[in-house]
Amino acid sequence: MDMTRPTAYEKPFSRSWSRLTALVLAWACTSIAAEAADFRAEEEFRLGPGDVLREETWMSAQRMELRGTAQEDIFLAAAEDITLPGSFDSDVWAAAVTVEAGGVFRDDLRAAARNLISVRGTIGGNALFTGQTIAFEPETEIGGDLFCAGTHVIVKGGTFASARVMAREITLDGDFDGDVRLSGTEIRVRPGTHIRGDLVYSSPRRLRLDERVRIDGELRRAEMRAAADRPWHATLFNRLFFCLAALIVAFPFMRLFPGYAHTSAALFRQHPWRCGLTGTAAMLLLPVVIFFLLISLIGTPLGVVLLGFSAGLAYLGRVVVALVIGSLLLRTNRRAGGGDFATAALGLLALYLLTALPAFAGPLWIAVTAFGFGALLLGLSRRHPPPPPPAHMDDESGQGSR
Repeated sequence: MDMTRPTAYEKPFSRSWSRLTALVLAWACTSIAAEAADFRAEEEFRLGPGDVLREETWMSAQRMELRGTAQEDIFLAAAEDITLPGSFDSDVWAAAVTVEAGGVFRDDLRAAARNLISVRGTIGGNALFTGQTIAFEPETEIGGDLFCAGTHVIVKGGTFASARVMAREITLDGDFDGDVRLSGTEIRVRPGTHIRGDLVYSSPRRLRLDERVRIDGELRRAEMRAAADRPWHATLFNRLFFCLAALIVAFPFMRLFPGYAHTSAALFRQHPWRCGLTGTAAMLLLPVVIFFLLISLIGTPLGVVLLGFSAGLAYLGRVVVALVIGSLLLRTNRRAGGGDFATAALGLLALYLLTALPAFAGPLWIAVTAFGFGALLLGLSRRHPPPPPPAHMDDESGQGSR
């Protein structure tokens, strides 16, 4: 029996699904008329000192320099550099190779850079930075919470409310009104640093402070507890909890789309490497496509829909893999069926118990997501036959034919 052979009952369903998809895409494209935002895509963008952006702005360019004023939220993506010496009344989001923030930010600033983030301005709200190197100049002022994640974080001075820094190498200087939490391999606190709250650090090396470092609160070292040190019953409960959550997702999926689940599981059993390559390619390419859709005005609704759709399929991929694993464990002669919930439950339980072992968790979930995601994507292009009948029905039909 060809498990991917088209059946007559599915043709009306396929036409209905195509119409529904067309309606969703039409809504996504027409809904942009109601958006009060401005999208710009240019080779190079410069906002002069006297220029004002009065609307929410989404912008992409090779290079950007904003010396004027932005009154609403702005979202910036550049292939090279972003320079922000202007005045910004609302939230700012920036992503580039290099980001320089030297202006006045009255609300939150969030920036991501492949190489360097340089901060020398005033930030009234919270600040979130991630990049290879993050450097704060002495004139930096941050009124809200600071969160940094990178390879090298260098604080040359400035005034901060509170800070949480995660990096391989951390150099700290300046005045901090609240608590400071540091996590890194090498941590250095320069003489003259003043922390009015607690300093909590996590590092394989004990922190040695100069006598000129002032800490009004408590200096505390937080030991990094390995996952293997967690009590076995806590780990088991955690895995069973997430397994139950996956079962709650799997049940309606297999009830509503039994043919689709059955076809995807069959594809995984018959062509595992094709599914794995398809899933890996999708995991690498889809985030790029979704990112460029989200930063474009006309593609933002489609990007949101595609993001949710891709995330859903990536999660449901474990159900497809569980169907095959469950059928192998049960050693059933029949191929995995989309309606066999007990088979999927057994497979999911096996997967989640394996992830209780720290050495298996990361690689296993990457492989499961890639193979399952690929199987579901390939299954979209196939007609979905009804799932095979239960085993007892096969036995009864065999007895009746004798």
